[in-house]
Amino acid sequence: MNNIIKILHVDAYSFQYQLKKDIYLYQLMELFSISKKRWNQYAFKNNKIENIQSNTLLEKDSICCHTFKKDDYYAYSDKDIDIIYEDTICIAVNKPAFLLVHSDGNEKDTLQNRVDAYLYEKGWPFSSQPIHRIDYETSGIILFCKYPFFQGLFDQQFLSHSIVKEYYCVVQGRIAWNTKTIDAPISRNRHKANCMIIHPKGKVSISHFTVLERNTNTLLKVKIDTGRKHQIRLHLSSINHPIINDNLYGTVIDNRGLLLQNFHLKFKHPLDNQWIDLKLDMDPRFK
Repeated sequence: MNNIIKILHVDAYSFQYQLKKDIYLYQLMELFSISKKRWNQYAFKNNKIENIQSNTLLEKDSICCHTFKKDDYYAYSDKDIDIIYEDTICIAVNKPAFLLVHSDGNEKDTLQNRVDAYLYEKGWPFSSQPIHRIDYETSGIILFCKYPFFQGLFDQQFLSHSIVKEYYCVVQGRIAWNTKTIDAPISRNRHKANCMIIHPKGKVSISHFTVLERNTNTLLKVKIDTGRKHQIRLHLSSINHPIINDNLYGTVIDNRGLLLQNFHLKFKHPLDNQWIDLKLDMDPRFK
């Protein structure tokens, strides 16, 4: 994107950028990975015409995008959030175990609600949207988009698997090997609600495992190339080393919850294409 546009300014209600070459309007929409519906929620002006309706934008035009209105939302939470990173368009938060990322229709205390309350108190005009999710009992980094216009750029990185995601987990049993890659496709289990299954016609799913420590059980570092639902849990269960306290694919042995943590997230920032590299210390539940 940097070779086509130059971001000049970004704030809560507008952002300004400059085109470096001739470009069609549909190409600009594709560049921002934004749908026509979302595009129409914004007003665009440049230095030559009041409203951009032409299919071609001139080279080096300065474009300003304005939001039509403030989001109509109210968020309240008395729970603090552990902020790892924040800038104008995104915020990364450390999710504790035993908390949903977003509402399932019943639970009001979610990480998204806590983030929205924080943003609301700061006067931010938009509610947040999680870019990815982890399970209720899993802890670790969750990235939220604060600025709806840029949502598609974050989504595209996850869909293309260009995001780096690494996890810690503790599994049952002492593992003999040092490293292992599991390439096993995953599909929904039609016979067991909320569960997944390894199936030859499932979606490609690749996980890389490295042993960090061996005792009665084993501490692993996991890097995933894909992000299927329950991918790490199912892959480890398939080799008879389920994650400690996995209530779907293993055995619950104590009250610490699923011993899985998303400790590392690395992504390219949409505005400058620079890598943002975020890491957490190991969850105390593992010790």
